[in-house]
Amino acid sequence: MLFQTQEKNVLNWTRDWSKLQNNLITHSLDQIDSTNTFAKHLPISPHPQLVVSGLQTQGRGRGEHTWISAQKNMCFYSSWVFDVNYHVQPLLSPLVGLSIYEALLEIRGFENVSLKAPNDIYMKEKKVGGILIENQNQGTHTRCIIGIGINVLDKPDLPTAGCLQEFRSENIDFCVWSAFLIELFQRLQTSLMEAQKEELSLSKRQLLLKALNENKQSQYRDVLADGSLISSHNQKTHWSDL
Repeated sequence: MLFQTQEKNVLNWTRDWSKLQNNLITHSLDQIDSTNTFAKHLPISPHPQLVVSGLQTQGRGRGEHTWISAQKNMCFYSSWVFDVNYHVQPLLSPLVGLSIYEALLEIRGFENVSLKAPNDIYMKEKKVGGILIENQNQGTHTRCIIGIGINVLDKPDLPTAGCLQEFRSENIDFCVWSAFLIELFQRLQTSLMEAQKEELSLSKRQLLLKALNENKQSQYRDVLADGSLISSHNQKTHWSDL
């Protein structure tokens, strides 16, 4: 039945939300090795696509890093797929981080959110989410796959891990989760359009600096237009080199 809001099941909440999105094609799976891997083999579509799973057994991070899963259906394992006819700039990575950061802050009760470059979402001192972006280019066509994993109601057994629920005094339910997904989906689409540019706007740079410096593990003096970060020791590092 649609909208079983009392059941604590992130996969079912996401499925129910997606049924209301006319311009989104959703592929829902109970369990999968990697949503990003599945997304690479989907047919090209003029509409955005979402791959979501209740459990991810071989989730990947940047490089050789892996994503360790928590209890089934308690976390958000997803890949957002966009087929576009333009080249996506590397600045998409910080823009996606900002999309998640802003979407969480739009929902009452989610506070103490921060970013850790290049691809981590934090609440206080705990990592609650990660991002893995992969692009497939073929001629003028680009498939952009935005993998987002978020610990929502549970977390893996790691000292550095946290989940959204432990930092929110009120329970997360279907209404809260669907409100977040609405904000996230809109911001991801906007970020993808902005990623055609080679420079970040001043407003995005300022917001990104704020989001990064709210994470006490790393502090920066500035974010440059090309996505380079200036550390507190005046060292310059491009986002894509982290």
